[in-house]
Amino acid sequence: AASDVYKRQVVTTIENHFIPVRAADETYPDLASRYARYGRPLTVIFKPDGTEVVARPGYLKPQWMLWFLLAVAGDPDPQSHN
Repeated sequence: AASDVYKRQVVTTIENHFIPVRAADETYPDLASRYARYGRPLTVIFKPDGTEVVARPGYLKPQWMLWFLLAVAGDPDPQSHN
């Protein structure tokens, strides 16, 4: 199915451009507090220096997640994603 293709592309894009981290609220209460206004699920992308590039609340279908990740990988300037 098409969604399976997108899921594989999402995984490949993450492996090539990002370091994925899952941060549970109870394990990282400081992050949970900082991003509480967004709700869950939440995707946050940081630059290597810790600067937040973008915080995207909600579930993204695989195709949309792929587009989102490619956009950020192509232009990691936080001003481009506000």
